[in-house]
Amino acid sequence: MENVRIRALTITDLPLTLKWHNQPDIIEMYAGHPFPVNEEMERKWYEKILISNFPVTVFGIELIENNKLIGLTILRDLNLINRSAETAIYIGDKTERSKGYSKEALKLTLRFAFKDLGLHRVFLSVREDNAAALSLYEKMGFTREGIMRDSIYKDGKYISLIIMSILEEEFYGWLWNPYNIRYRKMESISFRDSYVNGEFKNLFILSVLKEDFEEILKDYEFW
Repeated sequence: MENVRIRALTITDLPLTLKWHNQPDIIEMYAGHPFPVNEEMERKWYEKILISNFPVTVFGIELIENNKLIGLTILRDLNLINRSAETAIYIGDKTERSKGYSKEALKLTLRFAFKDLGLHRVFLSVREDNAAALSLYEKMGFTREGIMRDSIYKDGKYISLIIMSILEEEFYGWLWNPYNIRYRKMESISFRDSYVNGEFKNLFILSVLKEDFEEILKDYEFW
């Protein structure tokens, strides 16, 4: 069952997004960006993103049941020649966090990027100390590409950013695998040089845990 949709922002959303952009947790998430912001700065940002040729696409994340705007999802640095873009997402409404809405909105954003924009690669950066986000992105098929060492200075210490990406075929493979099961290779159980169809191959025993299977079935029903 779908709980959220993504939609274009309008100027009437400005007071709410301005409030989010001045929340301490959002400011920390976007370290290095010009936050906090005032109304004039926010209005100029809206003027840019509402221009059709500006290389940033910003969607509002809206609850289907009551049309409540709860966050933003972004595609920026759009490169239609290389067919790539960077994504970012956050739930600004603190009362609507930890409900799975980020995951749903990210799915919709990726589907738009690959299906509607024809992109091949979408990447993102995440703080190395954000274990929840790292786990979510890996479960959704993102691969760690590298690390931007000590790229954020916060509270007297440096924090690195992890760069992750997902390719078009990886997204659809993750999405449409008949049961979308994430198998875990059991390295200790393998059969080396098994004779299969006229040639020797290594065979591995694969397994899936109950909690993984139940979670994936929810994803499959969603789509």
